[in-house]
Amino acid sequence: MNIIKKKFFISIIIFAIMMQISNATQIINNKEISINMNGLISNSYSLNKKKNYDTSIILSFYGKTKKNKNINTFAKLVKIIKTNINNKIKNNINTKLAYIGIKHNLLGKISYGKNYENLNKTLSYTNKILSINKSKINNIIKNINNNLITYKKKFNFKNNKILKNIIFISQYQIKNNKKYYKNNIFNNFNNGLGITYNISTKYGIDISTSYNKKIYDNKINNYNINKNILSPIKNIWSTGIKYKTNKFYLGTTYIQGKNLIKNNNYKNKNNKKITNINIVAKYNPSSKFSTFLGYVQTTLKSNILSKNTKIIDIEKYFSIGTIYKFNKSFNGYINYKIDKINNLNKKQFNNNDKLFIGFSYKF
Repeated sequence: MNIIKKKFFISIIIFAIMMQISNATQIINNKEISINMNGLISNSYSLNKKKNYDTSIILSFYGKTKKNKNINTFAKLVKIIKTNINNKIKNNINTKLAYIGIKHNLLGKISYGKNYENLNKTLSYTNKILSINKSKINNIIKNINNNLITYKKKFNFKNNKILKNIIFISQYQIKNNKKYYKNNIFNNFNNGLGITYNISTKYGIDISTSYNKKIYDNKINNYNINKNILSPIKNIWSTGIKYKTNKFYLGTTYIQGKNLIKNNNYKNKNNKKITNINIVAKYNPSSKFSTFLGYVQTTLKSNILSKNTKIIDIEKYFSIGTIYKFNKSFNGYINYKIDKINNLNKKQFNNNDKLFIGFSYKF
């Protein structure tokens, strides 16, 4: 039995033990201060010819202090640990979120640090369902900066027959003139601005739209430092709509921008426009069982020369699967990805049909 199979079956045993546990950990909890720890452990095993085993652990720490009945301060730290086993073991530990802030019950909340809430509010319409086969477009969230000022305000409409609430989010990125190379990555921080509106109705329909200008450009892939090829992410806008009932969910998102995807097989430095569409439908026949169907397409449009334009599908696939909830914390799933990209681009962008089985546990 190889290392992938051993680790996968060990994970099944560990998850079986965890099935009876479902509570988050409260480190401190009193009238003035509270600190909670939450987490997610997930394992995915690919049953393709090229077998692959992925495991990730997400640890989230959230602290809050109460100053008076209207004001409190807060801080959040999220670390993610990923292990990929494909003949060799690769481990990565990254900081997903890290910010501190202050909240006023009437004025809203403002924070400083690493926070992707602005763009992620729209992308979450499809990501929460397609968490197994996320689009490559989601890699832009990894490139958020550490020096973002984020403001969020929620407007509730209790007496309105149509509107439930409107959430407004804005982000400002402070310019940092320091430029340095690290692991063949060019780092730089420019002034940036991001805005999101999310409208929730009392009929289960939500609409979200966001615009980001140079917010997500701190990690620029530099394929050849000697030639100084830089590809900053800029002018990202996205929109999404979702409909949710007790048994049915339908969500779709559309995103557009330049240089949103890093791919070492496609090194053209000229204006690379990326468009991405995600559609997902989920049906819950019971409280424990659900099935879903998703569609993802990401297209690259690039000016190869001054007069010529080339359009390439980077990814194009259907995702179908089932999820079984053993309890409110422990899930198991089977997911099949049907690749529809043409044969010329399959090898270039490493796309193939894939079958996954896995488990996830929240605490």
